Amino acid sequence: MISTVADMRTADASSAGPENVMVTMGVKRLVDDHFGGHLWAEVFFSPSTNRPGLHAVYQNWFAAAARGRLADRPDLPYAGMGTLANGAVGSPTQFMLDLEIRRSQWLIRDEIDVTDELIALEDIGEVAQAGGTFLITEHTLAHFRELWNSALFPLSMPEAAGGPPDERQILDACEERWRANVERWEPPDLPDDTLRELEGVVARANAELL
Repeated sequence: MISTVADMRTADASSAGPENVMVTMGVKRLVDDHFGGHLWAEVFFSPSTNRPGLHAVYQNWFAAAARGRLADRPDLPYAGMGTLANGAVGSPTQFMLDLEIRRSQWLIRDEIDVTDELIALEDIGEVAQAGGTFLITEHTLAHFRELWNSALFPLSMPEAAGGPPDERQILDACEERWRANVERWEPPDLPDDTLRELEGVVARANAELL
């Protein structure tokens, strides 16, 4: 089940709105409670906007956050996967943007690892007793680069780099990323018979589509 809301001014039909999310999740709860479940309810299909950018990010984020709140599932991830126009368009630029946001969510852990390496109690005690600073300890130098810092959405003093990037700069960076990925791609080393089968699939698809 997927519910959408139509904007009568623009004829745009979006699945990322509070009204349709509540309807969808209400039907899902009704079926779960009274008919045994087995209903796939999707508050997210794809952003309705047909251009990559922060409008698509907003719709992706709202759909995931709304479902997480109504289903008491705060762990539901960001839903973006590079699609636009209600699934009619696949945008590699938008996918790079979505992937950056998903990657930041992957770094959220349920628990903090407690190990001798990560919780250096001896080092902490020595620095605290000496009244020194943790910034120059070997432990800090060994781990400081593990901190997350997004290249698209910098967390630390963006003014030092000329100010926070605007949307056009963010999309330009995403465009450069996917094109660089294509340039670095190398075909997998597959057996000849597998390659012939794959070429046959492509040939049949071209014959049907063209």
